Amino acid sequence: PTNPVVVGNPLFDNLCGASLLSLPFAEKEADWVANSLGTVAIKNGVARKDTVLARIKKSDFIYLATHAYASASNTMDESFIMLGSYNDTCGKWTPRQIQDHSLNPESIVILSACESGMGKVLDAGVISLGRGFLKAGACNVVYSYWPVSDQSAFELMTGFITEMKAPQSFFPAENLRQAILKYKAKNPDPSAWGAFASMGTPYAVWNRMALVVR
Repeated sequence: PTNPVVVGNPLFDNLCGASLLSLPFAEKEADWVANSLGTVAIKNGVARKDTVLARIKKSDFIYLATHAYASASNTMDESFIMLGSYNDTCGKWTPRQIQDHSLNPESIVILSACESGMGKVLDAGVISLGRGFLKAGACNVVYSYWPVSDQSAFELMTGFITEMKAPQSFFPAENLRQAILKYKAKNPDPSAWGAFASMGTPYAVWNRMALVVR
């Protein structure tokens, strides 16, 4: 990845009118992912919304391990992925705000966050946080359909990042599938691994490599 942005366990406060628990495994997850990519995780008090948004402009790999919430009635403005507050401003990042950004057209976004694929169901699909990133230009988004425990997300997603090192014709969806199958063998409870899905197109570079290999 070029300029990967890895965020974990931002510092939550009461500016947003909600009391959110710290996510120690999300912080551990971010450190693990960042280390595997040769970078440093943005976490705790440094993971402010303004800092993260400034960094993602030049990135093709965005990884957010944090809290998220989905609203089925007012998805665009009440759903959010949680970043740190700054200048007395709440760190909630809504789908409406997300889709106003211009992301790298080959970027992959991984939302290791509860309910990040949920929202308002329409005939054309589901309006959600994940779809907001596609509207902003991302190539592929990985998200969760329901709440997953902090530890389960850590175990599954670190396995997913390991699988992403292998070329696949349907990257990263097939890599995610392989990670889920391996984690399922250790933990058969579907609530721990069944929530995550990939939406978007196969990543172009890996797809070309797979064709050459075959």
